[in-house]
Amino acid sequence: MLHIIRLISLTLSLFIINAGTVFADSSGGFNLRAGVGYDYISQEYFLESDSIILNPDSSLNSVLLKKDYLDDKKGFLFLGYSSDPENNKNFKQKYEIGWEQTDELFRILGLARLDKKWQKSRLEGNFRLEMKENYKGDSAPGEELSILNSYLDYRYQLSNNTDFRSRVYMESVKFDTVETYIYNYSRYGIELGFGLFTNNFNSISFNSAVEIRDVPDSNQLDYTLFRGNLGYFGTVLGAYVTADFGLESRNYGQPDSRDDYLLLSLNSDTKIPLGKNYFLTAKQNVEYFNFAQNDFINDDYYLARFGIFGGRNFGQLSSFSAFFGPEIELLNIDSDYTNDDDYTEIMVTIGADYFGKKKLFFMIENKFGKRIYKNDSDYRSEFLFDRANFIGSATIIGDLNFDILLSFDLEFHENQSDNSRLYLVSGSLSYHF
Repeated sequence: MLHIIRLISLTLSLFIINAGTVFADSSGGFNLRAGVGYDYISQEYFLESDSIILNPDSSLNSVLLKKDYLDDKKGFLFLGYSSDPENNKNFKQKYEIGWEQTDELFRILGLARLDKKWQKSRLEGNFRLEMKENYKGDSAPGEELSILNSYLDYRYQLSNNTDFRSRVYMESVKFDTVETYIYNYSRYGIELGFGLFTNNFNSISFNSAVEIRDVPDSNQLDYTLFRGNLGYFGTVLGAYVTADFGLESRNYGQPDSRDDYLLLSLNSDTKIPLGKNYFLTAKQNVEYFNFAQNDFINDDYYLARFGIFGGRNFGQLSSFSAFFGPEIELLNIDSDYTNDDDYTEIMVTIGADYFGKKKLFFMIENKFGKRIYKNDSDYRSEFLFDRANFIGSATIIGDLNFDILLSFDLEFHENQSDNSRLYLVSGSLSYHF
């Protein structure tokens, strides 16, 4: 299950890096973006195979299995238009329509953004349409689909130190083929919030939201969600602090309250300057899931991560920093069936980031550590791990740009048959005309 969660996280990162250059051109008029890219996600794992007979005279104790979730070479072409950024009388407009094609699939993407500022208010709209089709061979379940999502933001300045924020949004996903675990759905939501700013740029924010999901082919997946967040950004005793407290309640409307839950979360990041170039950073992430009805799948649990890092800033004209420090992660599951999944992870994290002047940007992070389970079991074993992520973007010559995302998650068990490797590679070379 943890591998699937990490796979989803990596896939989202892959989407972000490929979408990041959309609307990058701030000048007005038409523009053309073309390029090539490559996306790859793969997992390798060992499976006990005493029952796997390769021939009548031999068998293996274990066999290495490999699953390629994504292995696509692609080409893409996008045509965009943006209004004159100096014209403040009308809505600022940005549009883009594009074609992306791999060996077996093609995607059509359409995007639009509208933005208008008045003296005390601002209205912003964002719309995105994606269609994905297979033109070669048989499509896998869930492979062909269309996605429409949009949001409309409105902000109003109530006073010099207070503003009101609102957003309405929707998402609709429709598959060409509906099967078990693959359902069409729509989500609708509204968010309301306030921001309070002090004279020294500290801020306190409060946001609340209501969201409804409608799944026509399975009413057991319909839900109503309520969410609230209280955040702070500013300085405390000379330290830079970012903190967020969240509360989320999801109700599926089933008679036995199955799958309903309450989620509490607290995330904070405190950066303490130490002289001119050095700093100390403390991070904490805590979440608690409380299900209305515990069962074999849904168990209440606590997940907490704490880390402290020392670092240094380098350079004046460009920003380069490096950091290093220990982290610990704890998972405790309140289960009536088993507590074999409870674990402690102890790790060391090293990382660096660089923000150049439009020419180069990268972030790199590597975590090396050990996971220790609370109890021994036949299907869980402690292991060493190495998890690394690298995101980079560079302008090579003129408007020729290169973007890359590399990520891997490796597990090293005493029993080799439990080892696992997860890889992700995504890169693109694009040119803006």
